[in-house]
Amino acid sequence: MLHLLPFKALYLLSRLLRFFIFSLAGYRKNVVRANLQNAFPEKTEAEISTIAQHFQHHFTDVLLESLKGLSLKKTELQSRFRYRNPEVFLP
Repeated sequence: MLHLLPFKALYLLSRLLRFFIFSLAGYRKNVVRANLQNAFPEKTEAEISTIAQHFQHHFTDVLLESLKGLSLKKTELQSRFRYRNPEVFLP
């Protein structure tokens, strides 16, 4: 059913999913904060919160995009990717 949704609707669903996963359920909230504080000890608590929110937004977007990508036509999928240094992937 997810494959039937246009991308705009998918991103609205992503925001709803983000709310349920991270705001209501608190999924890995402490782990994410601890990892960010370890990675960026110079950042303030407000900056860490902003980075955590960006991570949550990106996480749910990528999750739903990945699921939708399974049903996209090859040409549609290829048009959404930009390959840098494709020679790295060639044998």
